[in-house]
Amino acid sequence: MVHPNSPFETPRANLDAAVVPGTPGTSGRASMAYMESLTSYFQLPSWGKNLFFLALLSLIPFIGPIVMIGYLGSQLVRQHLNGEHDLMEFSWDRFGDHLGRGVWAFLVGLVLVFVMLPIYGVFFGLVAAAGSANESLAAVVGIIGGLFLMVGFVVLGMASQPIALRAILTQSFGNAFDMAFVKSFVSKMWLEMLLSGLFIMAISIPLVLVGYLACFVGVYAAVALQYWAIFQLQRQLYEVFLFRGGEPVDIAPDLAANP
Repeated sequence: MVHPNSPFETPRANLDAAVVPGTPGTSGRASMAYMESLTSYFQLPSWGKNLFFLALLSLIPFIGPIVMIGYLGSQLVRQHLNGEHDLMEFSWDRFGDHLGRGVWAFLVGLVLVFVMLPIYGVFFGLVAAAGSANESLAAVVGIIGGLFLMVGFVVLGMASQPIALRAILTQSFGNAFDMAFVKSFVSKMWLEMLLSGLFIMAISIPLVLVGYLACFVGVYAAVALQYWAIFQLQRQLYEVFLFRGGEPVDIAPDLAANP
């Protein structure tokens, strides 16, 4: 297992050096390149115009984020199949394609949100019931329940990443919930998943601050850059997973043919 000396150091990705045994033609990589998940965006020839378009998508209620997910999911597949330098700028001509491709991951995300709602309900219900009986008891229940809630949030957050990845790659709702794949992915990639989450948290604050300085409108551009970094990290996680012997996902034929 190869790790950089610093969690956020950017090593040279070993894309062409790693082929998963038993899966001809499936590329992998030996390690993560966290900073490249963000800096890769600026390799786009017209990155400024592209960022403006993505910021506009963020302003479109409901549909805009789905289209962005579809675009970034297509970019993920494109780089996985053709190499990390095969970047694609957003085109309004493919608005419908991206909308259709993003809807599966969006629906999966909704399901995961609804899974958490009853858990939150039970937690706050217990705290309220304990509070009506005794304030000290309410504090104890709140602390213990909060710890369980935090653990549950981390576990669900980790599980959601391979589920969302499968939804994008397979372009299917049902195929996303392959628990054997989820278990294998998390067991092999839990450390990198945690570091990826910390990296996104670390870059979010300065990006949002810069966005506010840009007359608030820049916040939408900052969100777009965060989305880009998240999807780039998802691709890297999947490729490291393959390098470590993980089972590849069958990419939807239409998506593989025209990412």
